[in-house]
Amino acid sequence: LVQGRLFSSQDRKGTLQVAVINRAMAEKFWPGQNPIGKRVTPGNGTDWWEVVGVVGNVRSFGLVANTPYEMYRSMDQQPFPSMTVVLRTQTDDPTSIVQSARQIVAGIDPSVPVTAVQTMEEVVSASVGQPRLLSALSALFGGLAGLLAMVGIYGVTAHNVRRQRREFGIRLALGAEPGAVQTLVVKRGGAVAAAGVVLGAFGALLLSQSLQSMLNDVQPTDPTVFGLNALMVVAVSVAACYLPARAAGRVDPMVILRDN
Repeated sequence: LVQGRLFSSQDRKGTLQVAVINRAMAEKFWPGQNPIGKRVTPGNGTDWWEVVGVVGNVRSFGLVANTPYEMYRSMDQQPFPSMTVVLRTQTDDPTSIVQSARQIVAGIDPSVPVTAVQTMEEVVSASVGQPRLLSALSALFGGLAGLLAMVGIYGVTAHNVRRQRREFGIRLALGAEPGAVQTLVVKRGGAVAAAGVVLGAFGALLLSQSLQSMLNDVQPTDPTVFGLNALMVVAVSVAACYLPARAAGRVDPMVILRDN
């Protein structure tokens, strides 16, 4: 309950027709207003129901579906031909009370059938089954793509650093400190990595909307995801620059110059 009240024993046949709406319906039809006391009609213009309460949104059609505009009616004022009953149990196995529930319903009215019995876990699993599969596949292929990208970045960057060994040898021969050479190499690699991160983030922003249908309560432009990916790229690039430069800084400059 967000606002107003829920149904009570006074909401029965012959009394004021009332309804409880969800938050989405209240924000749609009475934005910025108090919906309590407003009236709605099923469309015929003769029956009017007064809004007495507002409740939170429920994803009745699955976790991936948009929240519908929902209105609740009292069973005492408007009986339905069928209904769904939710039972909360204290046992580890909720299916153990199914037979008892059937006996209770039969004791009230033997002609009422009890069908389609499911646990809440089964209901949720059926709702998220396909999105969960798509998410798992996306995570798998995304992880493989990220691994290949990391290997590629490291290989290309390390190769470019090794091509500069002659320059390192000249700098060392002229008196440069190995630490200064390593810092220079890391700075160059960091500049290239930063440019790649900016271009990659821009491309990811353009393509991120295609993932919107697979996400729930998470934006495709989640800054945490973008930040972690950028950090990984920069870290791999720096490592790819530092390790070869560190090895080159430990070698005799004359040996490096002869090799090149």
